[in-house]
Amino acid sequence: MVSDSIISVDHIIVYPFLIFTLAVGLWAGRGIKNIKEYAIGNRIYGVSVLVFTYLATNLSGIVLLNNSGLVYSDGIISTFASN
Repeated sequence: MVSDSIISVDHIIVYPFLIFTLAVGLWAGRGIKNIKEYAIGNRIYGVSVLVFTYLATNLSGIVLLNNSGLVYSDGIISTFASN
């Protein structure tokens, strides 16, 4: 039987994490004055770091979506066998 209580173990774990993440984000961004400073990291990162970050984000997304499609078309067993 699933309880519909407001406080559960999931809430006890997730809510403090979200509050902590918000607090760290607000603390880290206290010197940012406009969106340009936010978007370019206030020029503390080089072009290579930004390019690798962009590529890692896009490539991991492509791999995740591609593997989901393979599981749908070939089944879970063949996906494990190919790794």
